[in-house]
Amino acid sequence: MAITLQRPILIGGLGLTASIWLLDSLGASVIGLGDNLVWAIALGSGIWWMRHRRSPVVEPTTLPKDRPAVEAAIQSAIALIDQLEGELQQEASAATPGIVDHLRSQLEHLQGELDRSTLRLAIVGDASVGKTAIAHQLTQQWLPQVSWSADVTAVTISEVSSQAIALEDSESALQDADLVLLVTPGDLTESNYQALVGYATAGQRVLVAFNKQDQYPLDERSLLLHQVRQRVAAYVQSVDVVAIAAEPAAMKVRKHLEDGTVQESWQQSSSDLAALTQTLTALIPQGRSLVLATVARQVQQVRVATLAELNRYRRQRAMPLIEQAQWIAAAAAFANPVPSLDLLATAAVNAQLVLDLGKVYQQSFSMEQAKAVAGTMAKLMVQMGVVELSTQAIAPLLKTHALTFAAGGALQGMSAAYLTRLAGLSLVDYFQAQSLVDPSDRTPFSLQPELLKQRLNDVFRQMQPLGQVRALVDQGLRRLAPTA
Repeated sequence: MAITLQRPILIGGLGLTASIWLLDSLGASVIGLGDNLVWAIALGSGIWWMRHRRSPVVEPTTLPKDRPAVEAAIQSAIALIDQLEGELQQEASAATPGIVDHLRSQLEHLQGELDRSTLRLAIVGDASVGKTAIAHQLTQQWLPQVSWSADVTAVTISEVSSQAIALEDSESALQDADLVLLVTPGDLTESNYQALVGYATAGQRVLVAFNKQDQYPLDERSLLLHQVRQRVAAYVQSVDVVAIAAEPAAMKVRKHLEDGTVQESWQQSSSDLAALTQTLTALIPQGRSLVLATVARQVQQVRVATLAELNRYRRQRAMPLIEQAQWIAAAAAFANPVPSLDLLATAAVNAQLVLDLGKVYQQSFSMEQAKAVAGTMAKLMVQMGVVELSTQAIAPLLKTHALTFAAGGALQGMSAAYLTRLAGLSLVDYFQAQSLVDPSDRTPFSLQPELLKQRLNDVFRQMQPLGQVRALVDQGLRRLAPTA
């Protein structure tokens, strides 16, 4: 098993090495400070790296923002639901009750959303960051002054609790939002940053408000704003990151009276949302495209839900085919333990399995192409060392069944079953990934070896636990025992 070297260990090690070199160069007087200083510096190096590391940038989703493109996406989703309904009719027990009707009703609702003229703004952030104050100030001060357009006649403002900050766990107010305003009282926390990445990669327009800037000295405010802008630059435009003070803290004011005494009082400062309201006002003319982008994103969510149900049903149909093929391959290899005949039999079974699974997943190709796919998979398994590793895992389990093991073909039979099952499950994952491609972007079937290799690797890791291997061997021996 490959060992992955984690970078914090590497950086910590480099920090430790540098520390030892530095202390050695400074002389014995410094070294006398003890080992604790060395380890403190090494630990500090690791902490520094952890604090300054950045997650890989995930490309934001590009959504259509014109009506014809969104309507075309709706029609494509309807066609996919029709396909799901057609396949489910082959087996009444395969469908989740009412799933097709539910998906159709969602699309009908989204069809009506195309004419929506109300923008939806969702304010998100941790507790006590000022969401309520911002919503109140925008409602009372900004909305009454907005000059509406033909496309946008109103804006609704909703707050989303910190418990719903993750997009996948969010409330409908966030999922339906045309604009997401993420509020932070300083630099973003890691959880807020990951939430922002989720919004942006899902195709939502995100604004960031650095609130409570009044709590920082003047010379630090611009630095903090610049830091936030740099942090989110991959997902949010610089002009969409603003500094505000929705509810400034009261200030102590001293008044010197004529008699020489000083009178102190607390004075409430007025809110400062100018940068935010200017940004929001500038987005009003873009309201139509923002609404269409939201509808397109939600259509895509319906499409993904439809594909999930379709692939669930297809997997139900695929599993009996895989199990049938794996035991045919096992029986053939068990009866002919000669390596050359074993490989020929397994290859033939796998080619037929490729063809059968292709029919289940609506992937049209010929028997020659199926043989080529099976050959490619066999080659990849050898290159990846899967054949050898599977044999090493199965052989010890067979030693507990002395009679069957002595028959000579059990190891070949179990290996053939294991590899055929691996091939079948990998193809299922591969075809499911292909189903995510929009039909308009599909080309005639063409195997992508690198993608298939990744699926093989993922499925092989899932099949590695000893319990799964033992269950396969026990089941196989029960099937092969009569022959033995």
